[in-house]
Amino acid sequence: MKTNSSFFLLNRLAFFLAILFILSIDVKTAFSQTGVIDVQSKMKIVPAGDIGMGQFQPVTSISPLVDTDNDGLSDFWEMQYFGNLNATATQDSDNDGLTNLQEYQQGLSPIVANTPPTAPTLPPITGLVGWYHAGEAYKDDLMTVKCTLTSQDTCAALRDLSGNNMHLLQTTTGKRPLYLQGALNEKPAIRFDGIDDELIKSTFTATQPVWMTVVVKINPSASSTQDMISLSDSGEGMKLQINNTNLIVKNGVSGAQIVKPVSSRYLMISTLLKSNSSSIKEGLQAIVNGGGSAVNPAFISLGSGNAKNWAALEICEVLLYNRELDYDFGDGFVVRQYLDAKYLLGLLSPLAKPPQTNIWAHYSGSNAYTDLSRTVLCSQSGVDDVLSLEDLSGNNRHATVLNAIYKPKWVADGVNGKPVWRSTNGSSDYMKVDNINIPSTSIIYVLLKSTTGTPYANAPSFQPRASYDLTDINYFYTGIDGAGGSWIGTPTGKILAQWQLLIYQFSSTGYLKINRGTSSPLAFSFSTKNLNFAMSGDMAEYLIYSGQHNPDTGDGLEVYRYFNRKYNLGFVLP
Repeated sequence: MKTNSSFFLLNRLAFFLAILFILSIDVKTAFSQTGVIDVQSKMKIVPAGDIGMGQFQPVTSISPLVDTDNDGLSDFWEMQYFGNLNATATQDSDNDGLTNLQEYQQGLSPIVANTPPTAPTLPPITGLVGWYHAGEAYKDDLMTVKCTLTSQDTCAALRDLSGNNMHLLQTTTGKRPLYLQGALNEKPAIRFDGIDDELIKSTFTATQPVWMTVVVKINPSASSTQDMISLSDSGEGMKLQINNTNLIVKNGVSGAQIVKPVSSRYLMISTLLKSNSSSIKEGLQAIVNGGGSAVNPAFISLGSGNAKNWAALEICEVLLYNRELDYDFGDGFVVRQYLDAKYLLGLLSPLAKPPQTNIWAHYSGSNAYTDLSRTVLCSQSGVDDVLSLEDLSGNNRHATVLNAIYKPKWVADGVNGKPVWRSTNGSSDYMKVDNINIPSTSIIYVLLKSTTGTPYANAPSFQPRASYDLTDINYFYTGIDGAGGSWIGTPTGKILAQWQLLIYQFSSTGYLKINRGTSSPLAFSFSTKNLNFAMSGDMAEYLIYSGQHNPDTGDGLEVYRYFNRKYNLGFVLP
């Protein structure tokens, strides 16, 4: 027995030494769609109980510089967590308020809900040479009386908060821009008329590189060349510019450009100007690179190019750095996260969930799937068919496609950077939920854009619905207990081909509201067996609660705020 025991111990020792030799070898184990990619990695032993051996696990970096599908997420990271490359940067796979890109950037797991990090309350100070926001707008150029009255106060000065005293002034009364209180999610803006409004600091010198970011809304009718923010007038100068087709950052006679935004909404635009290159990034869009120039800053002008190329726009905030920042990492990311959180743009900072009390069902374009079993998220814009929608309320009231032949399409940027499901024939390619049995007292919120006169939410004989005709007049219809119904009023309103937040309160004191408009009475009771999403157009999100909400206070107002900041709708809220 003693001999056998010694032999066993010697065998165990030899085995252990062999393992140590194996562990001293570098192992290359990262994968992509095209096969094995060389990524250096070590191995480590993790204790497993007290058997003396342990488990082997790879120790790997989450940032090998390989991204074959060009979605901002490394192939190795996607394979590590998802086992495939189907995840996209804008999805929130664990529904914790952080996108996959944010999880990747911050070193977090995209499949385990994390406590969202606190958004920065102030931007980085190092290298900051100019910092302006409409909350520091003054009625006089001595900066003694702040602007407070919307559409009445004009802005004579914007205080520079960088500490460099680069205050922007306008001494000519007729050329002062207008102050707008609560222009974007309860934050003010400065409106330039595109005729002669300008704020300027004419004595400003700096050297390249220059990094700048701005929250701005551009007048959609602007067609001529307009200088939004200018830093130099030498040649083409250094400026952020717009014309009838493009949004451009100029650095000398060249620069980088992106296609002009198609809708009038607030944008977060960041730029980098260097002597050998320039680049521009709007929201979550990709960085676009262009040429550079030796031109250096000579002044700071908002609303024009030093009294030429006047711009029609609204500016909330501008930050200007005399150093190079990265758009998606480090201080550059912090600046953009700060602005995103402050103005509730919903691009980078975690978005709060809607109120969860009495939530009945919740559907979103972010949780659309290409299969009925909800295993493969939609990821290819305009290509993927939507076969099912996950119920995010936790109540398992999932929606499925009505007919496998007719299916809505998934669109990645359907509304201000957020995905939607798009139907081209509301009588065929629509989603349904069977036997949902919505309570007779309930409220529905839905963000949609109808493109034809076909009905919205049409479930014949079972569900209240709203139908639109081609003259942009909306009619509201109710179906009661499967026995048909009648038209309720004919309020008018422009509702086609634009995004609308519709709110239905079903009860004896019910109503219908569109956006922040007045309520149209809908006093009735009913029992809904099925729920259909049938319309020609886009749907972004659908929320159902049991019970009643006041749409202007409490949970009703919080739902408004949720939609407003997530989709950048621009509601002015109390």
